[in-house]
Amino acid sequence: MPIDATCPHCQKRYRLKDELAGKTVKCSAAECRKSFAVSTTVTANGKPAPAAKKPAAAPLDAEAIAAQLFADEPDQKPAAERQIDVVCEVCEHKWTEPASKIGKIVLCPDCKHRQKIPEPKTKKMDWRDATKEGRKGPELPADLEAQRLSTVDVQSLKQAGAIEEDAVEPRTAGEWARLIALIAVPVLLLAGGGWWFYQSRTDSKHLLYIATAVDEAKAIPDDGQFPKGEPPLLRAALYLAAAEYHLRRDSEEGRTEAFVQYGNARRELDNAQPSLTRDVLYGELAVALLALGGDAEQVKGRTRIAWTPQSASNAQPGMGQARFVQVELRQLLTDMQVRIPAEMRQYIVRRLARELAKRGQFDLLPEIARQGFSAEDLPEAQAQMYLEAAKAGWPTDKLKPQVDQIVLGEQPNLVPTAVALFKKLGIPTEGKKVLPPPVQGDTDLLKLAAYGTAAAAEGKPQDALSIVGPGGQTPQVLSWLADAAPDPTPILDVAVTQAQQNPNAMDRSKAFYLYRLVRAACDANQPAKAEALAKVIQDDGLKEWATAEALRAKWAAAKAAPPAAEAPKPANTAAARVGNALGCLWFARLTALNGGGSTKDYDAWGELGLKGFGYAGHALGLQDRK
Repeated sequence: MPIDATCPHCQKRYRLKDELAGKTVKCSAAECRKSFAVSTTVTANGKPAPAAKKPAAAPLDAEAIAAQLFADEPDQKPAAERQIDVVCEVCEHKWTEPASKIGKIVLCPDCKHRQKIPEPKTKKMDWRDATKEGRKGPELPADLEAQRLSTVDVQSLKQAGAIEEDAVEPRTAGEWARLIALIAVPVLLLAGGGWWFYQSRTDSKHLLYIATAVDEAKAIPDDGQFPKGEPPLLRAALYLAAAEYHLRRDSEEGRTEAFVQYGNARRELDNAQPSLTRDVLYGELAVALLALGGDAEQVKGRTRIAWTPQSASNAQPGMGQARFVQVELRQLLTDMQVRIPAEMRQYIVRRLARELAKRGQFDLLPEIARQGFSAEDLPEAQAQMYLEAAKAGWPTDKLKPQVDQIVLGEQPNLVPTAVALFKKLGIPTEGKKVLPPPVQGDTDLLKLAAYGTAAAAEGKPQDALSIVGPGGQTPQVLSWLADAAPDPTPILDVAVTQAQQNPNAMDRSKAFYLYRLVRAACDANQPAKAEALAKVIQDDGLKEWATAEALRAKWAAAKAAPPAAEAPKPANTAAARVGNALGCLWFARLTALNGGGSTKDYDAWGELGLKGFGYAGHALGLQDRK
């Protein structure tokens, strides 16, 4: 008869078969799951008597007993001897695997496809169906029936050891590579597409800013709204800014558009009235043309042009007639010969020499210089050019053969820089027509300047000042010394002291030399000295330009967006000079470079005719950030 049993741990009651008497079973309650012994006797009142103590036996699991009742008929063969027929899902290759691998992942021997061995399809017996083979068993107790119908999570079965982990064979390196490619390629394509879309929109916006600047340049009137002679210079400055932006796009389209804007700037300067600011702007155009030169890959990709015909392996398609930096500079300097004084052209060539030395293209300049100067002016231009190259670190063995070709002529007084050049390179002066050393009380200014420049070039600025003496410390001589010295600080100190003590003596004839001293101070990262020297320049246009140069050096040294109050805006268009405009462009450029500014800020500059400079500066600054 059934035995009434109670779990002594959780008090759950059971009715168990009498054959379980004296056995140990496990409580089925999820919160208990503890083992207890089933009583072997029943008392007179029908309740079970305490079970006699028996040797400890292995506990039985009630769920396991129930599972035995519902189990399929045992296979006739041991599992170890059985073989399972397997068919590949991909290539339909057939093979056999041991039954022990049922439910595990294997590789197809033929195509290496990974698949799981399925459970064999067997006919199960329904224990409740009396018509099936076997007899209908007794009704299960309610508690065991509940256990049979309950759901057991996979993790619990794994922890109990009822099921094993799937046996997964390790992936090969090739499989891992394919898997990573399948994941990475779409991600990279999506990211690249997003970047391209963002970049395209950004570039289009910046191009719109430059287009606005060019439109503003075209709209600058010649009707007297601006100071006399300034409109062509304002337009030329904006065209140069647009050319720089387009060239730095590093595309054939950008290079072509840069040529267009360089041509526009050139025409404006050719039609402008003579002035110091026009001459300085010619120099900016000459230096800007150097950015056209590129290496073999850039020339092949049509983003730049070759430096010389000799450096081009073949014609450069896409520009009509082949163009070269050497030819562009030669034409510009030749035209400047009839428009600009020789001393200004010599200064421009000096700047070109410095920039070409940085680019490793100094060999380009000797032939260019010969095209831009008369026989009388050429020796001094060559001497200044080679001295600047020596200062920039150009190898002496490359310079000496060029220097030996300088023909001093019968008037060596016209070539004071040759003395400094020969001494800098260690070239003996015997037999050469150079100025002799000054003697005590010598008042020959060119002689004093020549040997003072030589001392400055050798890194002895104090000796240079002593050689020229107080009487020779004019803005002109001081500018020569400062340009030659590796560190011009003592020379600049003397120039600033003179400017502050006697500003009225700095008449218009000294404006160009004061401007050169301002540039030397900026190059030496001394913006305060540059600003002090700019204040005493007596040419209005050049004064505004020099002031803007000093501000640019100050802002660049600060490495931060310049204060809004320092934008060098003029009071009105009648006072607007190209120096003001360039200062505003540099203000907008450095502001954008340091994460500030917006074109909305520069719309208000339209009242001053400077909106285009704000837009151009903003676009260039954003380009600088990239």
